[in-house]
Amino acid sequence: MKHLLQIAMLNGRSKPDCWALSPAQHAFLMQLSGQGRHLVLNNFPYLPSDKPYQPVPLLRASLANAREYLNARTPWFRRHYRPLIQQLLAQAEHTVFVAGSCGLELLSSLQLPAADLQKLSVFAYGPVARTKPACHSLLVQGRADWISRRWFAEADLLVDADHLNYLQQPEVLQHCRQFIEQISVRTFSGYRHEQHRAA
Repeated sequence: MKHLLQIAMLNGRSKPDCWALSPAQHAFLMQLSGQGRHLVLNNFPYLPSDKPYQPVPLLRASLANAREYLNARTPWFRRHYRPLIQQLLAQAEHTVFVAGSCGLELLSSLQLPAADLQKLSVFAYGPVARTKPACHSLLVQGRADWISRRWFAEADLLVDADHLNYLQQPEVLQHCRQFIEQISVRTFSGYRHEQHRAA
């Protein structure tokens, strides 16, 4: 049976062979739980893995994320990862991606068809991407985040954060909860309508 709403973190990987969530990502995700919501407990590309999270020095993590950002532009990336993301989307009526930094670029580079984009929304914090996908989205940018500002001169919301501490800001959590709650209400309403029509 499909989940009504699932929520997944979407970030570049500090270690290419590990997609465990960092403690900060996991803690943030846990605070988004609610009735009828399924939380995806690993990072892109959402494959099963028993590798635990391992901290990576900031410089090495930054270089790994830069490589992933550049790799996302290649046809190989789209061919390899789009089917995996489509499998994830098929598990729920609607999916919310909480995308940090280059996570938005990873999603955009998949070039998902319109039918898939209708089934997802993106809460992007500190977005680093050439463009955003044609889906429901909210772009949140820190007033001190000069990195994100190089890609997006204007965001939907400004918060007190820099590029590295969004998930520790109560204001970011509040905006994310509100964003998901609006989607949750709409998704449940649409599901009840479909069930009524089928009855």
